[in-house]
Amino acid sequence: MTEKMPPLHLACSNDDLRPALQYISVQSGIAYATDAHMIVCINLKHHTPLAEDVIQALDSKFIHAETWEKIMDASAITFEDNALIYIKGEVKARFDIMENIEWPDVHPLLKNAIDSDLSDTQRISFNPHLLGVIAKIFKSKDAVKVQFRNEGKNIIVFPTDVSKQYALLMPLMEQAEMPFDFDFNII
Repeated sequence: MTEKMPPLHLACSNDDLRPALQYISVQSGIAYATDAHMIVCINLKHHTPLAEDVIQALDSKFIHAETWEKIMDASAITFEDNALIYIKGEVKARFDIMENIEWPDVHPLLKNAIDSDLSDTQRISFNPHLLGVIAKIFKSKDAVKVQFRNEGKNIIVFPTDVSKQYALLMPLMEQAEMPFDFDFNII
């Protein structure tokens, strides 16, 4: 493998009360990770060095965030007997993959966000840490900037129109009765 795996594990939850969110879900060649504040989606064919047969074998499977983190620097990754085989130099390790996780169905939420009309919201608040996580995951030649599209109540973040990766970022709640009177004069 010539390139590293993107750090998609950063978008997973580390909350023991939501153990399913500690996994990355792979569906039809797309990897999904969420911590309930953001959902990040990447096309494995375009953003990982995984071979096509490995991507196909991962369909409908779940990779724990800690496993994803450990396999990121592999020189080769194969799939056999429901396990990822990590190879780097003389080191070879086996990581079992899960099949029966009650992972949330994020597809309706993503579809609703993408199909929503553009919002005319003038002020949006979000956690900047989450944007930093998204920027690390999107690291590629296409990710020299991130773009935001405010659709309804959702913020879609993506590097370019053809990047085959995007994130749905959950905005922070604003109190509607608070007037917007920020003083932009810095003098």
